[in-house]
Amino acid sequence: MHINDFAGMLDTYGTDPARWPPAQRAAALALRDRDPAARAAWVEAARLEALLRARPEETPADRLRAAAVIAASLARIRAAEARRVAGIWPRIWQEWRWLLARPVGVGLAGMVLAGWFAGQGVPLPPSGDALLDLLLTEPLALFEDDAP
Repeated sequence: MHINDFAGMLDTYGTDPARWPPAQRAAALALRDRDPAARAAWVEAARLEALLRARPEETPADRLRAAAVIAASLARIRAAEARRVAGIWPRIWQEWRWLLARPVGVGLAGMVLAGWFAGQGVPLPPSGDALLDLLLTEPLALFEDDAP
């Protein structure tokens, strides 16, 4: 038996020789006893099995703690459902209120309002030939409020 075959058998059947295939059991035990690498693989597999078997026993306090966590989670879910409001506008506010509750949202809302106010105060320039005549005769008149 080769070390790779032994490692595969450990992965498949575990470290208990009673679970190994009877035809390969004697060769595997002989390899384990004479080869340090096989023995190290067997010890490592035994440690892994011990870790997998070692499960802390559940105590009544653990069950109470789990029940408390589940009850608190259900209470939060029920409270969130109770806060939900019917109607389209309250739902829109509920979904988008985070935007104004954060500094980014406040900044964005401020920029939108500033842009709107700035757009209200800018006069529209004249179009066509009147614009060309105005640029050639009085270029600064474009920036005055009472431009022709």
